[in-house]
Amino acid sequence: MVDAITGTGTAPPPAGTGGLGNLDSDMFLELMIAQLRYQNPLEPTDASSMMQQTAQFTMVETLQTIADTQQQLMNMSQLSTALNMVGKQIEAIGFDGLPTEGLVSGIRFTVDGAILEMDNGADVPLVNVLSVTDAPDAPTEDGGDPA
Repeated sequence: MVDAITGTGTAPPPAGTGGLGNLDSDMFLELMIAQLRYQNPLEPTDASSMMQQTAQFTMVETLQTIADTQQQLMNMSQLSTALNMVGKQIEAIGFDGLPTEGLVSGIRFTVDGAILEMDNGADVPLVNVLSVTDAPDAPTEDGGDPA
């Protein structure tokens, strides 16, 4: 949105944080009933426009459900990807912006996504992984190659 006086812009509030973003089906019905109750008897509300509003609300509610489901699927995919990296050797860009490599020893999940914990003490966001390889074989107790 752009302020007409100063010309500066502000971002609209995210859906679900206030205003009509929190409007659920019960609140919508309450508003519709209030609109019918307080309408001008000489100029009643057009039934087709009311049906159009109801259809639009239903569409928005359905799209929100689809978006929520898609986010859950993306989270599950990220979980699966991160779990498959445990025990693997990775190259990635660390939080400091520098390349790092090491063995993934664990994962943790934050609101920003999966964080890979590496054996060298570094933490790396999953999205910063550049390459993944099998972990190098560990030498046996006698110092030779594992059989």
